[in-house]
Amino acid sequence: MLSDTYGLMIYQESMLRVAQRFAGYTLVEAETLRKAAGKKVREIMAQEREKFVDGCERTGYGRAIGTPFST
Repeated sequence: MLSDTYGLMIYQESMLRVAQRFAGYTLVEAETLRKAAGKKVREIMAQEREKFVDGCERTGYGRAIGTPFST
């Protein structure tokens, strides 16, 4: 998924794919996250963080993959 960018989410479309695969987001939910990150809207990103972490756990990837860095 991110092999072409050596594991980095350089392109905003990569964020869409990661949110869908790892956190189980729908395309609309992933687009909301992408827009917030692209425009650096901290309030929306903070709201989405817990949802993303919970989604990673729900899909079987675990909470650790959703929280690689502490804030």
